[in-house]
Amino acid sequence: MRLVPVNSIKEGSLLAKTLYNGSGIPLLREGHPLNKKLLDRAVSNGVHSLYIHDEYSKEIIEDVISPDLRQKAIQTLKNNFTDIHRVVKSSSKYKNKKNNKIDSAISKITYIAKEFVDNILSQDDLIINLVDIKTMDDYTYQHCVNVAVLSIVLGIELNYDRKVLESMAIGALLHDFGKVFIPKEILLKPGKLTESEMEAIQKHPYLGYDYLKSNLQINHIALSIILEHHEKSNGSGYPNKLSSNRISPYAKVVSVCDVYDALTSNRPYREAMSPNEAIELLMGSCGQDFDLSIVKSFIRRIVPYPIGTMVELSNRQRAIIKELNPEYVLRPVVDVVIEDEETISFKKLDLMDHMNVVIKHLAGN
Repeated sequence: MRLVPVNSIKEGSLLAKTLYNGSGIPLLREGHPLNKKLLDRAVSNGVHSLYIHDEYSKEIIEDVISPDLRQKAIQTLKNNFTDIHRVVKSSSKYKNKKNNKIDSAISKITYIAKEFVDNILSQDDLIINLVDIKTMDDYTYQHCVNVAVLSIVLGIELNYDRKVLESMAIGALLHDFGKVFIPKEILLKPGKLTESEMEAIQKHPYLGYDYLKSNLQINHIALSIILEHHEKSNGSGYPNKLSSNRISPYAKVVSVCDVYDALTSNRPYREAMSPNEAIELLMGSCGQDFDLSIVKSFIRRIVPYPIGTMVELSNRQRAIIKELNPEYVLRPVVDVVIEDEETISFKKLDLMDHMNVVIKHLAGN
């Protein structure tokens, strides 16, 4: 299978991976032939790429967590954030923290975090990809799931133990919890935010931390992530403008994962960056926004394009990713596609030996 931009998919192509809507109900099922109506349905749900079966790649691109667990996590977050939002909005004083419904919601989210750690620790190969299908309407919940998955994998690379990984996963799943206190018209505004709207957004880390700090299920590691995930190494972040040596190391990890997933997602106010552009931005922001050692660890574990992905190169050729280079993730070994009227053949190309050629983006048909 390979991931292909929707606008490049030929009618009649077979869908290789089921697409779910925000309620966990399949929109398009694996194995179904795609036509214009179905492709339009995907686009209307904010989906810009789909996995298809074709003659170019026989590789199976697996998610680092099972599809069932991913859907369960997204639905758990959606249901419980909705419940929490109702409780918060029905109370004029959100500081009245003790609430059985919120305690129950946090308990369910904590359980999901532990399932993630169990699922990921059971795997041998932890070089993962997040080139994946994302529906616009569920961005918040998919984003939290992706940030948690990335944070666990990065935490393993940094040799954190299971308890720390679980705490990081809880913090990552709840890192944007404070946004339940921000008006939706600000959160979903498609245009540029005013100064006062930006100030409101920048309060969400503290609001989430302040609300959750008395909950016994959330320890200091998770709380530091919720409070500090928007702090920057040079002290220009928020809410407290902390410099690098004062920022929690766990918040630094989640910050990198948070930004990567946000950059590679379509938002109302901008289109997604390609994974290689996002990684280049992370690398270029070291010292200012991010810790260099953490970004280096990140790019050893998270590859922008997995084996089997078809990409377009800067020389306008299409190629299939064949071998990864963990030290230089943007320069894998590829098979360049050579087509004539009757046959398809491939020519091996190691991008480490051809520094004038780079990957531009996913390739279509």
